Amino acid sequence: MAFRIKQLKRLNKKQLLFLEKKEEEIFHSAGINRYLLPVFAKYGKLFVIYKDNNIVGMAEFMSDWGDIKKVYLVGFSVFSEYQRHGVGKRFLSGLIERLKKENIEKIELTVDLANKKAFNLYLNAGFVKKEFSKDEYGPGNDRYIMELSLKE
Repeated sequence: MAFRIKQLKRLNKKQLLFLEKKEEEIFHSAGINRYLLPVFAKYGKLFVIYKDNNIVGMAEFMSDWGDIKKVYLVGFSVFSEYQRHGVGKRFLSGLIERLKKENIEKIELTVDLANKKAFNLYLNAGFVKKEFSKDEYGPGNDRYIMELSLKE
């Protein structure tokens, strides 16, 4: 399978509606909508992974205003029909390499305690569990905060 990662700095209408639909399918009400996706593209970092000419996953990053050498992974997904084929591992690895080249020193994210696949993907990529955050996104929505140092 031929995959390529691309940063989107602007979204056309078709991309916007497609990505919004996928966000809702995967993250339900917590998905990033059509009003925020262009903001991530313009002011954060919005990456997609393509198989041939089809987008099969996406990732959104924002920066820590106090420390521009640190980014926060807001969302990471591989669309269901492409899961369990190593795409997530390939996508995450490619993103890490790109961020290293941009002199980013640290990536932080949160992961749902019940999402074992994501938790293990991040662990295998070198992220460490930094802390447990009770009610991170409201009552009963606990998360692990994970971090990856990109400094050699």
